[in-house]
Amino acid sequence: MNDIAVQTDERAAVLAVIDGVYGAWANNDADALAANFDTDASSVTPGWPGAGREAVRARFAAAFAGPWQGSRVVDEPSTVRFLNPDTAIVVGRSAVQLPGKSGTEPAVLGTWVIARPSGQWLVHAFHSCPA
Repeated sequence: MNDIAVQTDERAAVLAVIDGVYGAWANNDADALAANFDTDASSVTPGWPGAGREAVRARFAAAFAGPWQGSRVVDEPSTVRFLNPDTAIVVGRSAVQLPGKSGTEPAVLGTWVIARPSGQWLVHAFHSCPA
């Protein structure tokens, strides 16, 4: 397999992790969403710094039971950059779409660090800020 094909396959695998996060979000499934994060991942979003998969799961379980129930995310990754064969940084723009609404909540810019030190691609760090 040539380098371009490997890079394309790896890029798709990295983006599949983000798709898994947002697919679980659309199903309001905090357990499935958190399964995409490493056990000691960091996640920093406006008003919520969190550490670890369990903190991510707890935050989203509460959000899906409350203000984000039935919501989904519209996501547009803009860059995928590999630091090495097992670590990628993804930068993109996303916004929450609430149920019954055609628009989205204010957009955020997100930075993902997705790595596979043990063979499975997982989120190791996520940070977002208002766009």
